[in-house]
Amino acid sequence: MRMILLSTALVASAVALPAMASSVINVTDGGSVAAFGQNTTYATGVVFTAPQSYLLGFSFNLWSDKALPYVARIYAWSGTNPVGAALYSSAVQQAPTTSTTVTFAMKTALSVGTQYIVYLTNDPDGISLGGSGYANFGTGTGPAFYRDAHNDPSDPLQPWTNSDFSGGLAFRADFESRDAVPEPATWALLLAGFGLTGHAMRRRTSAVLA
Repeated sequence: MRMILLSTALVASAVALPAMASSVINVTDGGSVAAFGQNTTYATGVVFTAPQSYLLGFSFNLWSDKALPYVARIYAWSGTNPVGAALYSSAVQQAPTTSTTVTFAMKTALSVGTQYIVYLTNDPDGISLGGSGYANFGTGTGPAFYRDAHNDPSDPLQPWTNSDFSGGLAFRADFESRDAVPEPATWALLLAGFGLTGHAMRRRTSAVLA
């Protein structure tokens, strides 16, 4: 009985290893800034340095005068513009007409210490999603934000403009460092637990037969 309890505890400890997640950017909304959809601004986003290996989600404070359609995207950041392929691209959304926190959930792998940009645009890949008007972001104490004046925000040859004149955008991001796939040490605990359970069950069966 004692061996069965020990093996059960080993399995439980392996399965119940906690995931480590942390919110790292302030979401406080302290004002607004005209963001995209007018004045030749095709996209606006924030640049951050990945503190952990997975981005679980992000959110902005956003509103629009005419429910402007947009998409959200994540790219690696070169220091002046997005580079490489999109790491995440949302479905087309409609910007709310009143100040609202819009949230996107995913599990996107990142390289710790690398810079990335998360941006919203009405003109992904240089193709307008239609609509008219503009969208506003809430400002706060988040990271620096950038504006793109080119109709293809993902063009790696077109630098963006640093617009951090008001402290940054209201923005939140959640990260996790532990993968859902068990690490080698976890597998060792699981195998040890199952092995002890099997051994204990065999001993009990032998005792009953005797």
